[in-house]
Amino acid sequence: MKRNDEALQAYAETVHYNPDLVDAQFDYGRLCLAAGRRNEAVDAFQRVIDLAPRTKLAEEAARYLKSAARAR
Repeated sequence: MKRNDEALQAYAETVHYNPDLVDAQFDYGRLCLAAGRRNEAVDAFQRVIDLAPRTKLAEEAARYLKSAARAR
């Protein structure tokens, strides 16, 4: 298994069992986006915004969401 695949699997498990970990959701979103898993990335970034609105991380997640929307 490639390192990115291992990281994706680890983050998927982390956010599944700990859905309120904002940093993990954000990192998972970035990994999903890089892997072409757009829908999962969008869900993770939206979760970041829902969990931590008005934070720098939420602002960055919103930028990634816009980027993902353009990539459609």
